[in-house]
Amino acid sequence: MNKLPLVSIVVITFNQETTIAQTIESVLSQKCDFQYEIIIGEDCSIDETRSICINYQQRFPDRITLILQEKNQGLIRNYADCMRACNGKYIAQSAGDDYWIDECKLQKQVDFLDNNDGYGFVRTGGYYLEEKTNKMGEITFYNRAEGNNVFEIAKYGPVGIASSICFERELLSYIDFDEFIRRKFSMEDYPMHAIFSKHTKFGYIEDLCVVYRMVQGSISNPIDTSKKLSYYEGYVAVMIYLAELFPGELECTQENAHDFLIHKQLKFSFEDFNYRRAKELASQFKQPGAKESKLIFFTKNVLMFYIGCIYKKIKK
Repeated sequence: MNKLPLVSIVVITFNQETTIAQTIESVLSQKCDFQYEIIIGEDCSIDETRSICINYQQRFPDRITLILQEKNQGLIRNYADCMRACNGKYIAQSAGDDYWIDECKLQKQVDFLDNNDGYGFVRTGGYYLEEKTNKMGEITFYNRAEGNNVFEIAKYGPVGIASSICFERELLSYIDFDEFIRRKFSMEDYPMHAIFSKHTKFGYIEDLCVVYRMVQGSISNPIDTSKKLSYYEGYVAVMIYLAELFPGELECTQENAHDFLIHKQLKFSFEDFNYRRAKELASQFKQPGAKESKLIFFTKNVLMFYIGCIYKKIKK
């Protein structure tokens, strides 16, 4: 490139050989009046993802920068490496199993940020796609996250899917990725959005520009019980971190964290029809609330437990 790109687009991928080409093609199809670069973080996949990424980089060497991890780094470290490689004033992103469906997505977001003072973050609308059922629908659960009061929402979770957002790179000065790694966060977007919301206004473009695949077995939707627990442990680590950063604005004590994780494990026990484990967990709450008490009730005896298991399975 003759000059620095205005936008850096980060694509994180690991073992996504069936979707990564569509992701990259959807980014390359963008129609813009500015230059952009694509930073792909390939986290040592064991399928054909790496060779696909290399092929695209060789075809578009002036557009794509490829970070090939020598060993699997995990989501946060791979993501951090990509963020540090960005040169653009703005950063957009996509997971390796999501894709963009509006060729003007990037142009719309840059125009918004350029023309709205005080806004350093903007997201678009989009669809979810359930891989198992091929069901698609509009994502609506983030729609209240606008303006300068976003922290009240962001302190509990991300305010937009990764592929829908674009933000000012300067906001990364408030992010300590080394601390994210040290605390073993299971997600990068949640803490980033919460911290960003303290320093900028959040915008929203209603156009449906992206598709978010809901993939069973992914980091955010694990199948294995131990991986589910690890994911929620990382979520709790984020809450504790944010409570330390913003005392008085978010409460997450060690007792809260303990009961949250016991609650999740107890739910897993119902899913696995494991009465012995459920009985053991039911006695470990420090301050059970209404939801916890309801589950505890169903562990009083074996019959009640299996009725609870069947009810939860049917409801799910």
